[in-house]
Amino acid sequence: MSAPGAAPPAVRVAPATDASSVVPPGAAPTAAASGPYRDAFIAELKSAKPTFYNLVVAQAFSIEANASGVTFAFQPNQKVPKSQCEDNRAWVQGIVEKVVGQRLPVHIVFTDAAVAPAPAPVVAAASKPAAANEHQKSALEHDTVKHLLEVFPVEKTTVQGE
Repeated sequence: MSAPGAAPPAVRVAPATDASSVVPPGAAPTAAASGPYRDAFIAELKSAKPTFYNLVVAQAFSIEANASGVTFAFQPNQKVPKSQCEDNRAWVQGIVEKVVGQRLPVHIVFTDAAVAPAPAPVVAAASKPAAANEHQKSALEHDTVKHLLEVFPVEKTTVQGE
């Protein structure tokens, strides 16, 4: 048991042994399993240029870091973050060198993974016009809605939702 006010004991975590690391789609780059130097590389990017990290690195589809170098993969619709990453390639190369201790290539590519389709818009069922009219009438009769319509007068009023 430690004395009151003493710092908690240090916890030692063994480094991951796998040789590469890939960020799954939709996950933050730091949430994936770690490669030998990937976490340190990502942390260094984040601390050195937080804006670059938030606007470019965090948007990457995947980041692979292994003995053959670092690869940032962006989806085809992410042209701006890819371009910004390419513009900062020399700086990123310096971070890799600082973290790893040797010069490794930095690759910036578009991924072959398909972009997830946008969800289909929700369309109100045409078979329920009477229920929709009743819903609209009850909403327009609500005291709060009446007050808002007095403050913000509008000519056409429709109520959506169920």
